[in-house]
Amino acid sequence: MSRRNIVMVTFDSLRADHCGFMGYERNTTPNLDKMAEEGLYFENAIAPGPGTPVSIFGSFTGELSPVDIKEMRPKPWENAIRRRETIAQLLSEKGYTTGAFTPNPFASSFFGFDKGFDYFQDFMSDKDGPLDKLYRGILDRFTKTGRTGLTSIIRGVRNILKEEEIFKPWEDYYDDILDWIDNADEPFFLWVLLLDTHHPYLGPPHFQENENQLPLYFFSWNGPKNDWKLELDQDKQKKILDAYDDSILYADEFLGELRSDLAEYDPVFIVHSDHGEGLGDHGFYAHPPSLYEEIIRVPLVIWNFGLNESKKDPFSTVNLSRFIESIVGNKDNTANGNGLDRKWAISEVLSEGNRKFGVRLGNWKYIKEKNGEEQLFNLDQDPKERNNVVKEYNNLVEELKEIIRLHTRNRELERI
Repeated sequence: MSRRNIVMVTFDSLRADHCGFMGYERNTTPNLDKMAEEGLYFENAIAPGPGTPVSIFGSFTGELSPVDIKEMRPKPWENAIRRRETIAQLLSEKGYTTGAFTPNPFASSFFGFDKGFDYFQDFMSDKDGPLDKLYRGILDRFTKTGRTGLTSIIRGVRNILKEEEIFKPWEDYYDDILDWIDNADEPFFLWVLLLDTHHPYLGPPHFQENENQLPLYFFSWNGPKNDWKLELDQDKQKKILDAYDDSILYADEFLGELRSDLAEYDPVFIVHSDHGEGLGDHGFYAHPPSLYEEIIRVPLVIWNFGLNESKKDPFSTVNLSRFIESIVGNKDNTANGNGLDRKWAISEVLSEGNRKFGVRLGNWKYIKEKNGEEQLFNLDQDPKERNNVVKEYNNLVEELKEIIRLHTRNRELERI
């Protein structure tokens, strides 16, 4: 059996319920919808956690992140990655040529995510040269002062360097992707992270429904200062929603272009999001350390793999590494081997010492915090997670707690 070329595309901050194939009324994802129609899609794909490094760590290593999400210094993440095998590393050992393009600083080589890649373009690094050291100094400076938001760091980099190297729209580096593909030995593994759907949702003019961008700058400036808990009038809410959907439509165009341009290589496509996005659903915007559905339920489509169906059971994107291993024959290509058999999915976030778990089992969603706070939602009856019924289902809560205990026990055993 010949080894398949593999392309993994990660949207940043794309929530599942803003995709057409997941029932959204707006035409935001026509290309992804087509891939879902022709391939395998997951109705309840669950992100490992609420931030980019947490999520990419999980997808790359098959483990939930042990690092505090508020820890934005690169070194702890780099150390955690170094102690684990990444999917790029495994594929490289299997003879794959591996390449990546990511304009997100928190998914860059500074955080260790280049491990296993033959080529890694994060638009920041020049291999320990002067620019590399300067960027590392900027990241350390901003994290030490508490300004850890992506937009804050990017604004700082721009102010110092007066360049547009990061936060690139996909069109700026699309030709570089094609050049890499054309020169890569097959089989290849390509990973692309699209930052276009990250706030402040500033796509190109022809994808912007609203000409007035001031509310978006207000949103981006005031959000971090208020932990993204903002009270916005209906007009500002609509402008942010429209801009978010415009950015999704723009990023979706990338999929149509890439699928067409890579047709001769016949790759398997894996398309997902690192996490979702708050749009005021629970009083916050962006993606603070929360485990509500708008943050952790993400799109996941696998196309050109010979499967044409949908999966309703929860599926954690932590299992993407197992699924990719099954494609290349390192694991049995069955439900048991590729991670499709598990009926539950777990998310986790450590934020300033408070560890929080989220468990999805069927239509139930359970959230447990270190401080003892518990929430239980029946998502069939309460999809917006408004009615906490944790006191009404003691036996179910114990079952969900046991899943968390099993998860933490297995992790402790792995450290021995």
